[in-house]
Amino acid sequence: MKKITAIFNASVLIFFVFALNNACRRELPVPHWVQEAPQNTDSLVYFVGKSERSGNYHNYLEAKADALVDVLVQFALYTGATIEDVYRDYRVENIEDGSLTATFTDSNTQMVFTINSAGLYQQSEWMDRDGILYVLYSFPVDGSTHPRPDIPEFWRNHQFDIDRIYFTARAVSAQNADNLAHEAQQSAQLQAFIWLGADISGNFTDYYASDEFNPEIALDNFEGTFYILSSVDMQSIDVREEANRRTREGNRHHYYGLFSISTAALERIPAYNYLSYFIIYGRGDGDSRDIFAKQISINNDFFFHDAPFVSLSGVAEGLPGGIRERLSTSEDILSGIGTEKNASMQVQNIRAAMRAVTVIARAIDSQVQEIMTENEEEQYREYISAITSSLNTSGVFRYYDVLHDDNSSWQIWHLAR
Repeated sequence: MKKITAIFNASVLIFFVFALNNACRRELPVPHWVQEAPQNTDSLVYFVGKSERSGNYHNYLEAKADALVDVLVQFALYTGATIEDVYRDYRVENIEDGSLTATFTDSNTQMVFTINSAGLYQQSEWMDRDGILYVLYSFPVDGSTHPRPDIPEFWRNHQFDIDRIYFTARAVSAQNADNLAHEAQQSAQLQAFIWLGADISGNFTDYYASDEFNPEIALDNFEGTFYILSSVDMQSIDVREEANRRTREGNRHHYYGLFSISTAALERIPAYNYLSYFIIYGRGDGDSRDIFAKQISINNDFFFHDAPFVSLSGVAEGLPGGIRERLSTSEDILSGIGTEKNASMQVQNIRAAMRAVTVIARAIDSQVQEIMTENEEEQYREYISAITSSLNTSGVFRYYDVLHDDNSSWQIWHLAR
């Protein structure tokens, strides 16, 4: 009996050790900059971008490009994009008894920017267990031009040359490990291409409309163009691989590469007409309407009553955890919340950003126009209240960003008064 008990106890012990080992192996350490965006300093501004799950892409580089678009839109807003917004509220009532016969609201927001990415530098990248890629970029406010990436522990003793600019790049695949070195090199070329400076242009329109009496005809549309134009051919950038490391984590093959370019060779890069063109188009299915209506009501209360943004506790209580706790109570900060779901991550990132910054725009520069028309023959009276806003977004930054349990993107943006 004792022997059976000992065998049983040993089996249980082995089971728990095996389970604990698997749990520890699956648990990936999360970089601090993923959990909380780094604090901007007098010399550096930081931007964190994210992609969809890597399984939705043909290769790792496509995920990297999507995360980069997220960073570039943030950079454009910080540098100075133009946000123009018109929100209108229509009410139609019966002249005889004053009863409402129709209520309709719509909002049309446009964001336009043209910037140059020179100096925008990738510090680090990380992929979580679900395959979502995060990238950390920095931009030198003081004009410094010799950045340094976050170096993994296994390359800390590498001899770094002051005359070269270094880039860390990786590639991941669950199927084919043969092409990872080439993909990592392409990733390094993309980083160098952005750092050297490309012209980035974007034009996005976010439109929402709803009819209280006919909710089934609500419209929720987003569309836009985004493109990168440079006289430098990305493939012509001669990046040199300094070191590499291959690992296998779970069912994924990982390739880590340390690359560099010579500062002396930058002036000799041949000039090609290189155009990378992205078309972004998304159509919501209505799940974000309630949240967007709350955003409108937040701003109306803020504008008409000049109340602090976070004093609207009724709205704040409906926010998911993590967002509610991070709403600023500072009088020196203007905050805006934006959200979107059921779209590609690229569309969710951009649309949530536009909505958050629009809240700030309405708080800073809003003009209200109210018009009443009367039609005695048809026996109705129509009221239109229009709020128009226009803002140069220079200085706004994404303070907090989270992907909620239902895969909706939530963002808080700040602007110092």
